[in-house]
Amino acid sequence: VTAFIPEKWVGHRDVKLNEYKRLANIDSEVGLDIIQAEWKDRFGDIPVEAAELVNLAKLRIRATDLNVSLVRLDDDSCLRISVPYGLQEWLKVQAALPPKLGQKLRWIAPGATRSDSQPTLLCRHAFITGQEQVEFLLKLFEALLKLKAKSTS
Repeated sequence: VTAFIPEKWVGHRDVKLNEYKRLANIDSEVGLDIIQAEWKDRFGDIPVEAAELVNLAKLRIRATDLNVSLVRLDDDSCLRISVPYGLQEWLKVQAALPPKLGQKLRWIAPGATRSDSQPTLLCRHAFITGQEQVEFLLKLFEALLKLKAKSTS
């Protein structure tokens, strides 16, 4: 995924560094909406690279809200997502997910693979691009957050 703030878009390097710091400190999707509106007002239309950076920040925020401690692509091109779900809880969550998401994921017990200390969701879906990985994770995390909100209300 190509994600950065183009210098030609924001102008001076110090401005660019300040915007990176601001983005790193945002801890809600509302905050992301606000910074994007400010960027558009100050610098013009948001370039694709900066939009991708915002998507990565959105992933970070959603992962934090879900207590997802790690997302990585391993050597076998498997997406691994460390999650706080026990098996029985995951089976209930998985059944409530849209089939296009839930059926792609398999729950792995903690310690069953390498150095995993939390349960892991394994996705063997063959992603073609990093962008597709980001899109899948955004959809998955959004669905998981909706289920979490539903269960707490």
